[in-house]
Amino acid sequence: MAIQLGTYRVGIFDPAAGLGYIAGESPNGLVLRAGVPESLPVVALHRNSGRIAAMTLSSAVDGTYRMDGLNPNEEFDVMCRDTTYVERDKIIGRVKPKPY
Repeated sequence: MAIQLGTYRVGIFDPAAGLGYIAGESPNGLVLRAGVPESLPVVALHRNSGRIAAMTLSSAVDGTYRMDGLNPNEEFDVMCRDTTYVERDKIIGRVKPKPY
């Protein structure tokens, strides 16, 4: 399965689903390599189950990303994968989505 820009949701009935979002925004949440925006996969893992709740690609233009449809009452581990294998994957634990 190819990852496309935008959020991909997994599952029909999912306790991780809800009316919130996790976003990588300026200045501290951007996906950058040596200060340059990079398009890389970003995944939200439901903290309790370990299941993939959402995934997207960061923008190569400005390094931002956004994953919608997440439950603001749940916690997620957000992981950015370095598909070039130059750097280690980055993980931010226990992220709570912002409600809409």
